[in-house]
Order: sequence, then C-alpha cells, then structure tokens
Amino acid sequence: KDRIFRIKLKKYIDRVVTFYNQETIIGIPTICIMNGYNFSNMKKPTYTLGESINLIEVSTTAFWHGYDRLIEGLYLYYQNGGKVDFVFHMVGPFMKEHKDLVRKYRLEKHVIFYGKMAGNELNQIYDKCCIGVDVLGGHRKDYPVSSSLKSREYAEKGIPLITSSPVDYFPDDYKYQMLCPYDDSPINMEAVVKFYNTIFYDGNIYRVGKEIQETAKKLCDFHVTLQPIIDYLYGETNK
Repeated sequence: KDRIFRIKLKKYIDRVVTFYNQETIIGIPTICIMNGYNFSNMKKPTYTLGESINLIEVSTTAFWHGYDRLIEGLYLYYQNGGKVDFVFHMVGPFMKEHKDLVRKYRLEKHVIFYGKMAGNELNQIYDKCCIGVDVLGGHRKDYPVSSSLKSREYAEKGIPLITSSPVDYFPDDYKYQMLCPYDDSPINMEAVVKFYNTIFYDGNIYRVGKEIQETAKKLCDFHVTLQPIIDYLYGETNK
C-alpha cells in the first residue's frame, strides 16, 4: 500500500525534511538538516576517570550499530594479553546475539547489559563512563555519516566517542572522535587505549568536556539545526 500511495504525496507535501543529502524524496524537494539536540540544560561534565576505561552505548540496539565488533575486539584484546580493564556499559534493549557473544567469550566482567534506562538512573551510568560508542556498523545499511541522537547526547555529557561513520557536525580530524574501519573487522582496543591516553593525558575531564560541549552546542543545538526549516517557512510566508 505504501509503494502505491507514496507517489501521490507530492500533490500535498511541499518539502520533506531529511538528515541525508538527497535533493528530492519521492519526487518532493527536500530541506536538508542535521539531527539537533536541546543543550539548554547542559551541565558541567560529571564523569570520572578510574582504574578502568568505561565505555557506554545508549540506543535501541540494531544490527547496524555494530556493537558485536567491539565485543569481538575485547575478546581479541584479552586473548593477546591486553592488560587494561575495559567495561562496556550497554544501555537499552539488547540483541540476543550480543549476550551470546559475551557468554561465548566469557566477557561478563567486561560487558554489562542494563536494559532501558532514563533520568537519574541513566545519569549514574554516564558518570562512570568517559567514552561513548556511536555507530560501528554503518556499512551494513549504507550509513556513511552519523547523525545519531546518541552522538549528541554523548557531547552533551562532554565525552568523546568512537565510531565508524563520522559524526556529521564534527570538523575534519576532530580530536575527540576516534574513527574505526568502515567494515566488520573487530575494533582495535589498543587503538582505543591510545585514544584514551591522548585525550585524558592530564586527567582533566573539565578541559575535555567543556571543549566537546561548546563545539556541539555551537553546531547542533536545535536553534542551529532547525534554522533551514525556519528560513524556508519565512521565505514562503513573505512571497
């Protein structure tokens, strides 16, 4: 039914808002924007650095998030004698395949499944974590650039991230983004250790967090990302 009737939408719809760069969708001109986030309640970073490197992902987990790559990477890291203690906090509905991998590789001490969380309960997990995990399987659905909400939420918390699909609002060579290969290879956890040490060389989370927050607020706050829609509406009104 959708395939039959979607072609009629252009009779009734003036513009389609999209996060991708198509000029038209179903024959309708687009307004291209990025995902925005409300930074009005942003607070100074509250996470801590400890003896472990704590990673966090917050999502409604799908196969193209690619978290199996990180679990595989942890397994190889410890098989090869890795000494750094990683803890991967997975928040949100999880996939059975991920639990099976953790069980298979005996990584229960290194991967924690929480289920869905929000509010203060979620903030308590964020306070333990210093690196966010964004999209690691974008190649599985032709997702070369990330406009994910979690990348904005990590920035609001002031934490750097790792991803295989560059975040759309980050400048080129942004130092608080670690780019992983755009394929199914296990994540190189030695590279994550190096990324961590490069960023937190002096243990100053406030320096790191403030820079991340200010960049994000300037480039992807709702007031910025919705401006193309506002410009279009005002332009139509003034015709």
